[in-house]
Amino acid sequence: MDRLTIEYCGEYVPKDMCSIDRLGGADDCDLCYEYCKATEEGNEDCRECAISKCFNKLGEYEDLEEQGKLLKLPCAVGDTAWIVFEGEIFKCMVSKFDIVINGIFPMLRINETLKTISVSMKTLEKTWFLTKEEAEAALKELERGKGE
Repeated sequence: MDRLTIEYCGEYVPKDMCSIDRLGGADDCDLCYEYCKATEEGNEDCRECAISKCFNKLGEYEDLEEQGKLLKLPCAVGDTAWIVFEGEIFKCMVSKFDIVINGIFPMLRINETLKTISVSMKTLEKTWFLTKEEAEAALKELERGKGE
């Protein structure tokens, strides 16, 4: 993803508005003065400005993404998931995520038996699904494959 922010004097500022990036090393930056309501009130300190806070948070996320430390999970703890196993569909709840050397493994709790199982993220949309409709379609495909 292309960065939307650039760091300037310990703050993240909009990359498109900052002359540092556009001019290749200029030592000034417009920050968000043109758009910020704080300047109308005589305060040119962007640290408490809502716009500045948004850019700083975005900049932190962009840094994490560049460092490979930002995870985007397909679901959250508490979400419902569906497992296709031995010709049946089981409703589950995502109870936690385990991060191990081999990857990230959601732990799914099967409601009927309260048994918890670990599944691989690689098997998403192969053996476990985020909607019942996807699980039903996969089960039909498996049954069709066995019938041939």
